[in-house]
Amino acid sequence: MRKIKTRIAIGLAAMAFATAPALAQDKPADFPRRPIELVVVYPAGGGMDVTARILAKNAERVLGHQFRVVNKTGGGGRVGHMFIGKQAKPDGYTLGVLSMGAQFTHILEDSSQFATTDFDPLVHIAYEPYIYMTRGESLEELLERAKAEPGKVRIGVVSGSTSDLIMGVVQEEAGVEFAQVPFQGGAPRLLGLVNGTIDVAPMFFTEGEQYDETGEAKFVAVADTARHQSLPDVPTMPELGIDMPGGVFGAVRYVALPAGVPEDRRAYLAAAFKQVLEDPTTQAEFKEVGVTVSYMGPDDTKAMYDEAFSTIEKLTSDSASTVNN
Repeated sequence: MRKIKTRIAIGLAAMAFATAPALAQDKPADFPRRPIELVVVYPAGGGMDVTARILAKNAERVLGHQFRVVNKTGGGGRVGHMFIGKQAKPDGYTLGVLSMGAQFTHILEDSSQFATTDFDPLVHIAYEPYIYMTRGESLEELLERAKAEPGKVRIGVVSGSTSDLIMGVVQEEAGVEFAQVPFQGGAPRLLGLVNGTIDVAPMFFTEGEQYDETGEAKFVAVADTARHQSLPDVPTMPELGIDMPGGVFGAVRYVALPAGVPEDRRAYLAAAFKQVLEDPTTQAEFKEVGVTVSYMGPDDTKAMYDEAFSTIEKLTSDSASTVNN
């Protein structure tokens, strides 16, 4: 049985913090002198929040510094993105644990307020695809019902996220129209599915695992070209006749700085997170929640950042053209 194990005893945590060795590589003399905040733009309990909390706990263990997860929510993630990109002081004490897809859709929709250049990609953590969940129907059964009852099947959405782009692809490919029900993030959307407010929701494995185990909700289709490592029996969307590219409709999870952090602090943080993400214990704990760490350094993360933005920009433009035509 799969179990999410993201908690440790307070005494052990304190011991790990007290005895953990500091990073030996080019540590600035004046940094850090207070806790470092990892900002999550969605409510507690969702996939991004779980990722940030595993990262923070293990960063404390490996580095000997305090790391705090702060949830700055609202506007489907826009409030947190605005905070990191425009309001946070670029001193290295505030970082974002972000998803490129959702961030980019917000940038494209609110370009007058913030831009890609307001964020400094630091390290890539992992990629996690969205997986459609229902309360028991297969995707085929749900789509048949949606065809028979246009606008009646309710889907949970988070405005401006890549989950909305998936919905557009599914509707176009299957010839259906869903009734959209908005949520602020993954955790409340999942509760909406479990309590019957909605019929289907794109979720992450880290969010829906426990409900899939209990049978309160079921994973039914992976929004990618490859099956999920923890769900070998769950088909992909393309296997079910929904054509979509791989590596796009999910969370490209990474750590970002506000632009302008001093180079010595930036370099130290990049080296520090490399040490944390390459640590076997860190990787094992992520593995327990179905996430495989795929560390990339600043240069590769920036290259992925630029390419992902171009892809999302094109998909958004193509989707708008389809609607207008």
